Amino acid sequence: MKIWIFALLEAGLAALGLAAYFLADNWYLTTAAVVVAALVGIAQPFLSAHKARKLTAYQDQQWDKSLDSVDDQLQGLLAEVIEPPLPHSATAKIHLQQQFAERADELIAAYDQLAQAINTNAEEATELAEQFSTAADFSPIAPYLQGLVALQSGDAESAFALFCAAKDRQSTWILPWLGWATAAWRSGKVEELRKNHPHICGVELLPYGCGDETSFIKLNEVEREELTSAFQEAARSLGNYYTIGEYCHSKQQIETSREEYKKVA
Repeated sequence: MKIWIFALLEAGLAALGLAAYFLADNWYLTTAAVVVAALVGIAQPFLSAHKARKLTAYQDQQWDKSLDSVDDQLQGLLAEVIEPPLPHSATAKIHLQQQFAERADELIAAYDQLAQAINTNAEEATELAEQFSTAADFSPIAPYLQGLVALQSGDAESAFALFCAAKDRQSTWILPWLGWATAAWRSGKVEELRKNHPHICGVELLPYGCGDETSFIKLNEVEREELTSAFQEAARSLGNYYTIGEYCHSKQQIETSREEYKKVA
């Protein structure tokens, strides 16, 4: 009930009481008017408090709906991202041949063994990744594979650092960026997804995998299609992670606004 209605009721009862006392000399009616006015006065704060509680509950419901909507969007985006995959095999081998001509066969064999261990989540994957990293130093493949192993073991913090090392060595290769985004999300570095996305950093991602245009030309048609398809899939997932970062930022803003509103109210 609105406050002005209470004011009218109280004014009417006061007028009735005065009229009964001065004009009709009716004590019963005067007493009744005073009692009812008192009851109205007592009821007013209770009804106002009830209205305030209903308003607060409604506002909380709207805040919750906004947060639930953001959570639904987040779940939809997360459902569409892929796990960081192994490097494109043919491209990785051409890259190793180009970078380590004399030791290429040895490194390719070590790469195959490590890739198999990662695929099967084998216990020796960590040791094999360290050995490969030592042998193939300066190649972006080495820290990337170590990042995959760390991510597989649940160590998102270490994976994040390793994927950062891989993208620093070859910033145009999309997979280290996807690994970086995945590790950032799992380790709670949500702001990283918003502020250091490759497009924000001005990095041009190329569809050549861990290789370059020369290695791409050496691939056969089927392998090129595989690599292009993998690039597009990784790009969609990386874009999703950027959007996830924006949604998380929006959610944080909603929660902050809610707390500030409660303090003012």
